Amino acid sequence: MIIKELDPFQGKKTSDFTGRKAEEEMAFKLKRRFYDNKELFVINNLRFDWLDSHVQIDHLILSRYGVIIIESKSVRSKVKYEGEQWCRLWDNHWIGMKNPVVQAEEQGRALKELLRKNHDKLLGKMIFGLVQKGFGHLPVQCFVAISDTGVLIPPEENDLYKNQVFKAELIPDKIEEYYKNLKHANSVFAKNYEPWDMKEDELKRVIDFLLSIHVPSVSNDIDEESSESYSTSTDNNAENQQIISKTISNEQEEIQSLTTNNTNKTSSQISDKQDDYAVTSYEKCPQCGGKISILWGAKYKNYYWHCDACNKNISINFKCPKCHEKLRIRKSGREYYIYCESCGINELYFTDTNGQ
Repeated sequence: MIIKELDPFQGKKTSDFTGRKAEEEMAFKLKRRFYDNKELFVINNLRFDWLDSHVQIDHLILSRYGVIIIESKSVRSKVKYEGEQWCRLWDNHWIGMKNPVVQAEEQGRALKELLRKNHDKLLGKMIFGLVQKGFGHLPVQCFVAISDTGVLIPPEENDLYKNQVFKAELIPDKIEEYYKNLKHANSVFAKNYEPWDMKEDELKRVIDFLLSIHVPSVSNDIDEESSESYSTSTDNNAENQQIISKTISNEQEEIQSLTTNNTNKTSSQISDKQDDYAVTSYEKCPQCGGKISILWGAKYKNYYWHCDACNKNISINFKCPKCHEKLRIRKSGREYYIYCESCGINELYFTDTNGQ
């Protein structure tokens, strides 16, 4: 049963949008599987105060016999891990990233400690009402859900997280499997699991308590005018990208300057009405009209245009219209995106139909 849906989206950066999409993807799968389940209760986006900060749990599933935490991870290309070290593929290079299993387990420890501090209000007593029940042995299972768009590459040997990290589509099955084991642990046939359970009224008190302490995330730096463009729907996200494109070029005829992979511009056309923040893409070489593509320059650690016909190189060096920092290039297959992570700009820049 779905107890709490996702909070309204408050993000601003590109990473916020991609992270939100992964959460929406997982929330949809949980709702489709457990919307009428009377034993598993889903809370999306639980956020509570903890030690002068906040703990954010993407998805929390509660039952009488334990809880499950799901950490959603947005992956557009590939992600891999060896031991406890995690990396993701970005711009055709492997870069380090936070260990999402450790993140989820830290959330689990904080949640368990929070419940332990309030055990006398949430749980009853046992042994003829003489002994207060507690959360010391509460089972907490953590799963990491890799988004459907990503490729997960686990290690061939010594996989520490083989029972915790899965593609998002498999998570509902893993939840049901784990819950079945928890429930079995409280039967007379249990052997390998330590029994722990709550009564139905105790579980209800825990759910009500967690909902009561939830602190929604609020972005203080999103003004009233721009907040409407940061919507959770796909349609509104597309509208937001159009708004960003308009910001980059103040003149109506240059609105689509970030996505002009179908427009062949000559060097004279480029310089006609170009301001400091206009962004130019090519379909053919502006000098000879030959085939042009984007290559990676290892020396300068940056992408650049290259013409095979005349061997001309053209730098890619544009500034963000908002923060004036250099816009970056990200490759995904044959598509190249230009982006500013801090300002949320993320646009298709060029599609190499002849590349690999």
